[in-house]
Amino acid sequence: MAAGERLRHSLDLYRRERLVLLVGGLLLLALRAGTLAAQSARTPQAAPFGGFDCRLDLNQASAAELRELPGIGLSRARALVRHRAEQGGFRDIGDLRAVLPDSALKRLAPHAFAGHGASGEAVPQTGE
Repeated sequence: MAAGERLRHSLDLYRRERLVLLVGGLLLLALRAGTLAAQSARTPQAAPFGGFDCRLDLNQASAAELRELPGIGLSRARALVRHRAEQGGFRDIGDLRAVLPDSALKRLAPHAFAGHGASGEAVPQTGE
């Protein structure tokens, strides 16, 4: 193989590798966008949290999702889920006072809302 031919072959391989990396990167971006769109307990319209411009619905979120909120660890998330099940859902953020101290409530309020109660109907939000 002549030197010129080897150079062309190397350039072809380099271009193919770049193309593969570009396509792979685009696929990763598409997968990430699909993952974000699939977060059904989130609604667009609120204060930024964790890089997303959305809030968490307290009446639909799992304990794992609740743990993403500031000031909510495993025990508080479980307590919220338990209280929600026993009481039929939260009517508004103020209902969390039965489970959380005011300091935790203030930290998470901009990042959450109570969307639907036990009836499944939209619950009016106070202060919105």
